[in-house]
Amino acid sequence: MKINIFYLLVFLVVTPNNFGAFSPNVLILVHGSYRNINHFRGGDIVRSYHEQLGVFTNKVVYVTPKQVSGAICMILDEEKIITSQEQLIFSVTYKCWRKACELVRGEQLLADSTTPVIIKDIYKLDQELTLYDLRIEGVGNYFFSRSRILACNS
Repeated sequence: MKINIFYLLVFLVVTPNNFGAFSPNVLILVHGSYRNINHFRGGDIVRSYHEQLGVFTNKVVYVTPKQVSGAICMILDEEKIITSQEQLIFSVTYKCWRKACELVRGEQLLADSTTPVIIKDIYKLDQELTLYDLRIEGVGNYFFSRSRILACNS
């Protein structure tokens, strides 16, 4: 697996009251296959990118369900991704980590291939949902969706 990580410059640290989270059907990359985010437990392994070494490493994951109002829905190719407004996703367009609530239609997201993934549509949901806050030790990032987009703990 090769990642186009040219634009990945720095990791962002935010206050612990903000959190990123995804709906239960969102897929997370584990050893070349995928698992739904709501099936993870403390001690499970995911695929992460280690910026300093420039290689992929496996990190321990913890997941917590949270009630969220005003979630964001993104349409990426054939996938519909529901996430919290605070979820950090790496934008190739802006060359930085951005919260899901800041992303716009047409923005390019960093994936583990040489081709960025383009947001086809994005909008805010009005209902309250249960989303899953994924916490990764170490570098704190992971790949979500079949497009393998890079996200980070927030």
